[in-house]
Amino acid sequence: MKFSLNLASRSYVNRRALYIGYATLGAVMVAILLLNLLTMFGMYQQTKNTQDKITALNLRTTSHQTGVPAFTEQGFAALQESISAANEVLERDSFRWTELLDRLERLMPKKVRVRDIAPNHEQRTITLSCESLDLAALKLFLDKLYSSGYYESVLLTQQVIDDKTSHLYFTVQLQGAF
Repeated sequence: MKFSLNLASRSYVNRRALYIGYATLGAVMVAILLLNLLTMFGMYQQTKNTQDKITALNLRTTSHQTGVPAFTEQGFAALQESISAANEVLERDSFRWTELLDRLERLMPKKVRVRDIAPNHEQRTITLSCESLDLAALKLFLDKLYSSGYYESVLLTQQVIDDKTSHLYFTVQLQGAF
């Protein structure tokens, strides 16, 4: 008995390998389907949470909007007053004290010293309480202050001579210092 196999006349398919391939492909497709379903469920949850947050924010904004008082002239005047007070504080803070002290140091004769500096922001003046060893130093200091051009006016408001030390104690008011 002679067995012969003619491959040309009949096609041979390995059905076992074909079924294993189909099963593998089906398993991969089921796994991808499950991943897509999980992703879709996660996105649904995220969308639901976002919608809940948007709803809560809308409720919060509407509750805040109902609590806002209506615009009134008195409210506007109070707002302008608080703004001007804040601007005044900012103007006071913007003054450069180091610049003032530097100017005074440059203008100060050797025989004059400053004992006290008192600013008055409302009148835009600075009052200097000073001590001088003699009248010539006092005159020189006042002349330098006046000719410096830093101040609108320089006023000698008070002067006293100490009998024991013969020192001059005087007060100068610098207007337009701020």
